[in-house]
Amino acid sequence: MTRTQGFRLLKEAGENKAVGEKGACMKALETMLNWIYPAHCPVCHKILQNQSRFVCPECEGIWKPVSEPRCRKCGKPLEREEAELCQDCAVHPHLYEAGVGIFSYDSKKKASLMKYKYEGRRDYGRFYARACCAYGREYIQRWGIQGIIPVPMHRRKERMRGFNQAALIADLIGAELGILVYKDCLRKLCRTESQKKLDAAARRKNLQNAFQGIPGQWEIQRILLVDDVYTTGSTVDAAAAEILRHGVEKVYFLTVFIGKGF
Repeated sequence: MTRTQGFRLLKEAGENKAVGEKGACMKALETMLNWIYPAHCPVCHKILQNQSRFVCPECEGIWKPVSEPRCRKCGKPLEREEAELCQDCAVHPHLYEAGVGIFSYDSKKKASLMKYKYEGRRDYGRFYARACCAYGREYIQRWGIQGIIPVPMHRRKERMRGFNQAALIADLIGAELGILVYKDCLRKLCRTESQKKLDAAARRKNLQNAFQGIPGQWEIQRILLVDDVYTTGSTVDAAAAEILRHGVEKVYFLTVFIGKGF
């Protein structure tokens, strides 16, 4: 049994439990999994000597959260304090209300994320989620978030990878903050071309009509979209467009990493 399978079994066993009870069960299982599958540092990738930590002491310095000045819309770090919006948000209006990313996306963070997504380091999700809770809690409370939706993957791609990286982070955030996670409200209809090598305009076109909301599951009015990284905002906008189409009042986003706003 892998760490992720353990969390999945816990979710199934506690499906009828209250949110607070689920959080307690998650923490108990996490302790057991730390012993069976020790967590690694998400920077140097060595086994953590102290399993109660999320990063080894030598690597803590690179995990500095984004601070002011930052874009008032998407939360990207800005170089000029007098600027209110990043270059992208000043030119392209977004459908979401506001959002924030916790860490700037540089080469070391990218290496960490690639190991999380493609090399089985799913324990890094614990650190990512804990950082989102520690540095994003104020925003979540201010926005009055009623439910969390992880950005979905196409089912075939998720089967190939073995998990949805955004859903794992969203589950941990929801358990920590006592917010329900809705993973069945939104699905991705088609396998789109990888966004990595596309410019902003091509990314928006690539994601047109990519998401579909499931009718009858939209009682909540303030949704938090959770994803791993925010760059141009095309993915969040495409998901937000479909969510808003179902009558949701406001959509916000929270990501672990975010690009620069200049």
